[in-house]
Amino acid sequence: MDGPPYSSSAFSQNKSEDITSTSTTESDEIESFQKELQNMDKYTLNHLEIAIYTRTQRRLIHEERCQRSVARKAAKLVNNQAQVLEPKPDAIRTLKDPPKHWYHFPEYHDLIDSKVTGVLFEDTDNNGTLEWQTNLAGTFKCSKGGCNHEWESWIIFTIIRQYELANGNIGYNAKVFNQRCIKCKSLGIMTLDRDTYAERVIRRLKVWKGEKVEAIEVSSKRTLPHIERLCEGCKAGRCRAGDWKS
Repeated sequence: MDGPPYSSSAFSQNKSEDITSTSTTESDEIESFQKELQNMDKYTLNHLEIAIYTRTQRRLIHEERCQRSVARKAAKLVNNQAQVLEPKPDAIRTLKDPPKHWYHFPEYHDLIDSKVTGVLFEDTDNNGTLEWQTNLAGTFKCSKGGCNHEWESWIIFTIIRQYELANGNIGYNAKVFNQRCIKCKSLGIMTLDRDTYAERVIRRLKVWKGEKVEAIEVSSKRTLPHIERLCEGCKAGRCRAGDWKS
């Protein structure tokens, strides 16, 4: 036999070195593949042909896709939260929407929720356990094509409602009645004043919850006289024309 025989300890040592070398190589390959995935654009990553990759590579591809998905959702959540904190423009019911006799404004719930705890918006026209009549402010544009008449009103009749909910919460909404064009009698496209809406709804909910509220200043701004036949609240038999209540 040529050369000295290998001892069992020497054989084990060489085998261990081979395994370590193989593990190091595999680790380097995995790290390299991970970096390659991280540098891929979204389209390329999502259109990789999984079948041509090894089991380990498929797992890494799946993990990278999942991580990016989680990151996108987190970024979207942050953006949405940031948008809530930004000032919102007055709500507009556009010409694309068929004009209605009255409206709800759920898009303003964030303003209400930031000032009153334990309240939820209820998208219903059912009578509330408590109701309060008030007036809001806004502008209108005639919905009839070619008319183009516009007007302003500080007597937009509104009913604020409270609904009893479970767990001590209360539901609410504000039913805001539309107005009609004095020229052609068509329904108007409403642009509601956000600040007046928030002020009135927040104040009323706090009163119902037994919280302290400050007196509000009644605006002295003058607009055109309130014409009952053009007010959808008056037609419904609910509006008290010109009676501005807090």
